[in-house]
Amino acid sequence: MVSLTGLLSRKLVNNHFLSQTNRYLTEQEPWALIKSEKSHLIRAGFRSLFQAAESLRVMALLLQPFMPDKASQILDALGVEDHHRTHFACAYGSDITYGNPLRDSANESFIIFPPPMIDEAVEEQKKWNKQKRIEELEQRKAQKEAKAKAKEEKREKRMLRKKQEEEEAAKAAAESQQGDATATTTTAEGQQ
Repeated sequence: MVSLTGLLSRKLVNNHFLSQTNRYLTEQEPWALIKSEKSHLIRAGFRSLFQAAESLRVMALLLQPFMPDKASQILDALGVEDHHRTHFACAYGSDITYGNPLRDSANESFIIFPPPMIDEAVEEQKKWNKQKRIEELEQRKAQKEAKAKAKEEKREKRMLRKKQEEEEAAKAAAESQQGDATATTTTAEGQQ
């Protein structure tokens, strides 16, 4: 008798089991093999599909104590009869009668493990990205405005300094002319 604990301890259930099955299917490419005209390639394609289905069947059987509803959905989809859903059926190849789904999946979507709120998560990420872009644009705009303001203030200071220099130059010129006029008047008075 094979116990569930024995199966678990033999590492039939580990975190890499399904990823290894997925890798196997990807490497074998049964969809391409089955389309071949060579019979040995067609058989290899069906064999790889059977091995992947067996992996899913055994995994679902082992998951029953922990995730009864999800495991039942997988087993229903694979067409595993109720009397073959025991720990005795966990051996590879022990049930070759499955293959026709036990429920009509044509009229319903068959997602056993849907991505958790994927649409909401995508929308939240889009909103966050949009907000981040808006903040970045506002920050760039503020930086440009600060640079423009600093440049304008610098230009105004330069113009004010230039105006002051011109006023000082005009005042100096006026004083100079006034001094020349006074000197000319003094000279003219002295000659009389």
